[in-house]
Amino acid sequence: MQNEDTMIRIPNSLGAAANRILVQKPTPTSDDGLWVKEGSFIDGVKAMAHGSKIREVQGLIDEFKRPGNISTNVDDWRKMRGTGIVTDGEAEYKVELHWYEAANVGKVKWKVKRLL
Repeated sequence: MQNEDTMIRIPNSLGAAANRILVQKPTPTSDDGLWVKEGSFIDGVKAMAHGSKIREVQGLIDEFKRPGNISTNVDDWRKMRGTGIVTDGEAEYKVELHWYEAANVGKVKWKVKRLL
């Protein structure tokens, strides 16, 4: 089994269905309804970049705030990647996912980078 801190568990509950993690497709289409499968795991989680090494870091700082409308700092942000299962409600796909995360903000801007 893999090391626990390299995996993220996606909850499987009524609350999880209400808070689906929507994912941006690599090639946008008119039906962009993909989300991370409930009850699945994202494994092989790894930080790709941190702080000022992230090209979009200023946009993240401007768009996402901590509770109390407090701005984040450059060093708060990490660009992450892992592999997981996404679904459109009919089919499931194993994909490489990328996202950004910061403490007290959470995981944001999920993207499918490629099908595996």
